[in-house]
Amino acid sequence: MSVQATLLDALAVDITTMLGISSWEEGVVLGEFCLSYGRWCVDYAVVQKFLQSLGMYTRHTLDELDVDMTEKVLESIGKLGVGIVEGIVNIQAERNKQNHDLPNVLPHELIKMSTGDFGKNIVDIHLQQLRHSWSEESIVGIESDHRKLLTAYRNEPTLRSAIDAYAHVDIKSFDTAWEVVQGRFEILRDFCGGIATVFANTASVESDFSILGWEKDQYRLSLTDLSLEGILHCKQYKKLGDLVI
Repeated sequence: MSVQATLLDALAVDITTMLGISSWEEGVVLGEFCLSYGRWCVDYAVVQKFLQSLGMYTRHTLDELDVDMTEKVLESIGKLGVGIVEGIVNIQAERNKQNHDLPNVLPHELIKMSTGDFGKNIVDIHLQQLRHSWSEESIVGIESDHRKLLTAYRNEPTLRSAIDAYAHVDIKSFDTAWEVVQGRFEILRDFCGGIATVFANTASVESDFSILGWEKDQYRLSLTDLSLEGILHCKQYKKLGDLVI
């Protein structure tokens, strides 16, 4: 999640730099070639330089426009950039140490839980969802794998050292964390990497509504609920398909 937020921030910075977009508060006087739009302002001169940098065809086409048409083009591009930046900023409900309640899904976290607590507090919550695509044998295998993980951690010094070492790594990666167990406990890994990472708490619900707002923004208000549902299902199709055992 931190990587996702970093990438989105970097994308927003790139766009604002290319198009001369900056934050703006009402009452602040703008320059002659700037336009305020919502909580942002756009520098036409920077937008024009960006368009000219796109190549000969764009540059010559822009030069052939009269003053009024040029201003309309710069305004349209500026507003488009502002809309993209606004969408990036609002694309997700930020989950951080203050507002997230994510389950334990990495080996060094799982070994701190008893299998009873793991089953009750994590597996049982997702039992109804699991039964739509997982067999009863596979569902039982989740807790069985957790029990085997605890046993292996107690009895295998090499595995214990590897898991303990990863616990002190600053940047946590799901794939790297599970590479430590060398391909074992695959049912437990699939569960933790899929359904268990989508907790039905306030933060995740806020995130879901942010996604809905992104797909059905002010320009797509006529989008029906059925079409919107189809879009969201398509986004999840491959990931959900990978969870079927």
